[in-house]
Amino acid sequence: MSWFILLFAVANSQPRVSFCAVGDILLDRGIRRTILEHGVDYPFELITPFISEFDLAFCNLECPVSAHGASTGKVYCFRADTNFFAGVKNAGFDIFSLANNHIIDWGLAACIDTRDLIERCGLIAVGAGATDDDARKPRIVRKNGLTFAIAAYVGKPLASMLPAGPARASCEEIIEEIEQVRDQVDFVIISMHWGTEYVHIPEKHQVQWARRMIDAGADLIIGHHPHVLQSFEVYKGRFILYSLGNFVFDQHKLYQRQSGVFSCVFRKGYIDSVMFHPVLLQDFRPGFAADTTRTQVLSQISTISGKFSAKLLIMGNDCYLTDSSCTLQHRTPLQYVRTQGRKVTVHHRGLDMYDSLDIPLTSYYLTQHREIGDCCVVKDSLVRITAVIHHVNEEHNSLLAYYTISPEQISAAYIKNQRLQPWKVVHGDIDGDDRSELCVALTECSRLPATSRQRFAVYEFGDSTLIPVWLSPALAEELVDIRLTDIDDDGLDDLLVLEKTDSGIYRIVAYGWLGFGFSYYKMLASRLDPLPYAHLDLLYTIEKQ
Repeated sequence: MSWFILLFAVANSQPRVSFCAVGDILLDRGIRRTILEHGVDYPFELITPFISEFDLAFCNLECPVSAHGASTGKVYCFRADTNFFAGVKNAGFDIFSLANNHIIDWGLAACIDTRDLIERCGLIAVGAGATDDDARKPRIVRKNGLTFAIAAYVGKPLASMLPAGPARASCEEIIEEIEQVRDQVDFVIISMHWGTEYVHIPEKHQVQWARRMIDAGADLIIGHHPHVLQSFEVYKGRFILYSLGNFVFDQHKLYQRQSGVFSCVFRKGYIDSVMFHPVLLQDFRPGFAADTTRTQVLSQISTISGKFSAKLLIMGNDCYLTDSSCTLQHRTPLQYVRTQGRKVTVHHRGLDMYDSLDIPLTSYYLTQHREIGDCCVVKDSLVRITAVIHHVNEEHNSLLAYYTISPEQISAAYIKNQRLQPWKVVHGDIDGDDRSELCVALTECSRLPATSRQRFAVYEFGDSTLIPVWLSPALAEELVDIRLTDIDDDGLDDLLVLEKTDSGIYRIVAYGWLGFGFSYYKMLASRLDPLPYAHLDLLYTIEKQ
């Protein structure tokens, strides 16, 4: 008997993930004494209410948390008791970088045990593994209808000759990892342990590496190791945090205690609400900086980040991170596609094609007031991109766009029906012929009387257009989301429909393809919405029969 997790986002609401990141967390030496005296939650008490509000929270765990291993005898050799980890977990952190120079202070056994401890708690560890390939591989994280690839690497040479442990990689190897995962996810986040300790300006190679990672498709780079704040950069609309400094650490000098929390909101094709929250460590624990200290931290960041096109925009008590344009919403591609030495990016305004050197070849842009709201990609002899095109100012004026990509050009065809408004597209093999079909979620609009019913339609992919195959009857319940996936291992993708009844019950219903249309298969789950707002996932654990 096997199990899988099915994540549904409410497609009628925009997927949204709030995210925050901090720098180094140490749970040994002076922090150990503090924990033994005051308890595991004490170092985080002032900041926990803030961190725990985010959907995802990242930190660099600067020590193994394990009862295993043997000391390597380094001058600074850290290890935390396993019960100390409860404090970090209770603070609200979800994602832990283990790619640092202290994670192997007690050898590979303690490093791997730390990773396993984090994962046993249902949390995410990146940047460490029993093999180099395992350590370097990005973790795929799905949250609130968005998909992230998150990876962490050590950018400083390590004295250890262990065969694995923290992820060590050249810039070329990191770029290769980014490119392999880029077209599978909405966002790529890279964590780097690098830089010179106690120096506020990044080294030249850090800047070169970071920009090359952004060019390869990274959306956010989070740095740590120097134990002080380093410059921020906005490069091609993406954010590079060269070092976020200490977060929970037992260093005493003021510049070592000045820190901050980075936060942003990820949306489909956007990063917005990008903010920096100044922090001051007192008694080894972080709290929000105020008054003169807050002004000093912000002034320092502004000074060291000025030449990197980063600007702090202070609005009341909030501090936004932006560039000279003061843009607060930064667009990112909805989809990356690589084929035959070409790279195609799909964004809200259209499509761009580049060659292997990232030189622009051709573009296809939408007319004014139209934008792409959803898309999916099928790769066979051609690259086929299907997109839902919305009119920005009109609720019921959507159409399907069908783009075929060859090495020379982007061709487009449009399918418009004033009565049937598309809002979600997915693809899969529903009939076992090894060719993908397209399933589209539609809202049927009628003026007399004013009604709004929902359907789904199936299309085949033609050479230059979509070929209609089947249109469902109007659904009795509200259609919230759709997926195509094989739930019974018979080689055919089933249509999973998330629907909402008039009584507020959310149900996942499976439909199977009969050769001429989808037919009800079985109910998979049913429950009341347990969440405070609709754009969050409904999470179901489904037993496979």
